[in-house]
Amino acid sequence: MVNDRRRLDKEEIEVLVKDIGNIKKALGEAEPQPRADTYSALGLKPTYEPENQKVRVEAILDPHTLGLWSVSEGGLEPPSPFGH
Repeated sequence: MVNDRRRLDKEEIEVLVKDIGNIKKALGEAEPQPRADTYSALGLKPTYEPENQKVRVEAILDPHTLGLWSVSEGGLEPPSPFGH
């Protein structure tokens, strides 16, 4: 399978993280239907819990819409006491 998407560089990721504040504000002020459409487009499933007056958000991680992911080799093993 060929992945046509390129990886974001550090500066692009920083801009996205900064913009999250703007998105949060915009969603907080949005009408219900556009807000729901945005959550759906982002793969988010919010559920209101009236007893807590909180919203629980489930992220739906579909690899077909998110692209390909890989994990680098190493770094996941527990430290070896003997340095091996």
